[in-house]
Amino acid sequence: LTAHWDGTSWTVVPSPNAGSPTSLNTLAAVATNDVWAAGYTGSGSARRTLVEHWDGSAWAVVPSPNVGSNTNSLAGLAAVATNDVWAGGYVANGSTNQTLIEHYSGPCVTPTGTPRAIGFSDVQPADYFYTPVLYLANQGVISGYADGTFLPYAETTRAQMVKIVVLGLNLPLTTPANGASTFVDVPPTHPFFAVVETAAARQIVGGYPCGGPGEACDGQNRAYFRPAANVTRGQLSKIVVAAAGWGVLTPATPAFTDVAPGSPFYPFVETAVCHGVVSGYTDQTFRPANPATRGQIAKIVYLAVTAGSSCGP
Repeated sequence: LTAHWDGTSWTVVPSPNAGSPTSLNTLAAVATNDVWAAGYTGSGSARRTLVEHWDGSAWAVVPSPNVGSNTNSLAGLAAVATNDVWAGGYVANGSTNQTLIEHYSGPCVTPTGTPRAIGFSDVQPADYFYTPVLYLANQGVISGYADGTFLPYAETTRAQMVKIVVLGLNLPLTTPANGASTFVDVPPTHPFFAVVETAAARQIVGGYPCGGPGEACDGQNRAYFRPAANVTRGQLSKIVVAAAGWGVLTPATPAFTDVAPGSPFYPFVETAVCHGVVSGYTDQTFRPANPATRGQIAKIVYLAVTAGSSCGP
């Protein structure tokens, strides 16, 4: 059982059960989209450790070690940072109890390593996004759906995309003090608040001026972020380049026929091309206004993680 307090009331949040019985004994939060819980699953001598992680949208079971075939249980958590989480409990062997301490220190694989099997039914080895999706899933950056799918061809919202970029590039989370927020439509209670504020603080993303249809200005004339709006391929290129901290390039000859010099996304698309993180279509177009899919975003962010700080022709 997990529940969330939003400042007014408690709400039960669905969480997975790894067996019967299953119990969570402790919880620790790094940020609104980075919460850990631990306990045990099973009973008697079959009791095993249980660790779950909240990514801002859903809980997921994270594999955790056990000592032999003895009873294992976790009772306390301390989350120092995203990649620095401690858990404590005990190992019982007959009538003897011994201490058990476990430490989570980061991703399960390196970018060049072999991903472990996550089990997305619609992500196969032949897919261009196979390694990126499994790598980012191992990192805890992305997750799938309850039916075991990832939906790689589904369009992605601006908030979801920012989460993948911020967590994928391991940017330290930054939020305003005293309950403030940069955007009217992303308050502190919003599930993507921490990652959106981190991107705004680093000038990776901007908002839309208030005053448009359905977007009234508040007393501070704060902008709107439109977290539920779909993100385009051009916007994605700009945000990834800014998040990676690459110097923008403006070559004389464009790589694509539909992204000309002087267009808003030209320097960002060209920089992304130079670093090898984006590509176009067989007709030599980039289609910057097309919605970016979940598979495309996973591939581009993965390549940004593995790319060098400099690039060549």
